Amino acid sequence: MPDGQSINYLYICALDKQAASQIEKKACSYMIDKLESGKSDYTIYERARVALILYEADKQAKAKELVRSIKEYTVATDEMARYFDSSNLFLEQFPYSYTGRCNRGHIPYRL
Repeated sequence: MPDGQSINYLYICALDKQAASQIEKKACSYMIDKLESGKSDYTIYERARVALILYEADKQAKAKELVRSIKEYTVATDEMARYFDSSNLFLEQFPYSYTGRCNRGHIPYRL
């Protein structure tokens, strides 16, 4: 299973076609296949990155499944748009805001 660093690298390659053209295609395909058939206990942050990687690798069905699972953790209102209504999602991985204080509460984020 690709680790966090591998997911970050594949994410960069999915966003930057120049970087993607310089990587070993066979190794990249292998890691993407592992992501597609791998675990389902990603954090929300990892799910979003993996969904983009898979989408760019023409594996839209699995990417859409991951996006649907992300949306299950959101709430949508006219006033606040779509946001994560939990202090345990992104904040598990990034519990501090840019001010250095603990930032627990609503996270406005559009999907």
